[in-house]
Amino acid sequence: MFKDHMMDWLTNSIGEAKLDHRFMAQPHRIGTRNFDSGISHYSQWSGKGHRDLEHHIIPVIAGADGSQPGVMKAMRALMDFIYIAQYPLQSDMTLDALKLALSNFHKNKEIFIQNGSRTGSAGVIDHMNIPKVHALHQWMTNIPDLGTTNNYCTEIGETLHIEYIEQIIRYLIRLESLHLYRGYLRGQWYKSPASI
Repeated sequence: MFKDHMMDWLTNSIGEAKLDHRFMAQPHRIGTRNFDSGISHYSQWSGKGHRDLEHHIIPVIAGADGSQPGVMKAMRALMDFIYIAQYPLQSDMTLDALKLALSNFHKNKEIFIQNGSRTGSAGVIDHMNIPKVHALHQWMTNIPDLGTTNNYCTEIGETLHIEYIEQIIRYLIRLESLHLYRGYLRGQWYKSPASI
């Protein structure tokens, strides 16, 4: 939701060059990525990249031309929702805060239609019927049922996937080398490894 929709709407509201310039003007922070050359040149984002972008976005859009009060309220409500959803422990009180943040987002999301920043290939889109926006309502029931959001994070699995793929490739290369060497010892070096 954040990168797929909100960042596109913010870019349309503020302007790509202005947004990049405001990211470049941010003071350096230790522990998060600093976007010294802006964000428009990034074509692919990781989970950590999203989190770093989320750390910077509110100060970047505060006071920017094109950032009307409704834009700031909608963005702030969505960021509150994202951060509350990431709490390692959830209670009825935090779920109520999550519901309030989502309610505030829904109260202010129409600004992106009013200022013309919710666009598609055919121009301005005059509705907010987006599956990801509707899916946000499921979080209030998913968290009590499935546990906190860190319980179903895919980032750890992606890291392990990269590590295990490298191990599998090394294993397959060694296996193929063994087959070739056995064939060479048998005098069948001219045959493919699959036929040995």
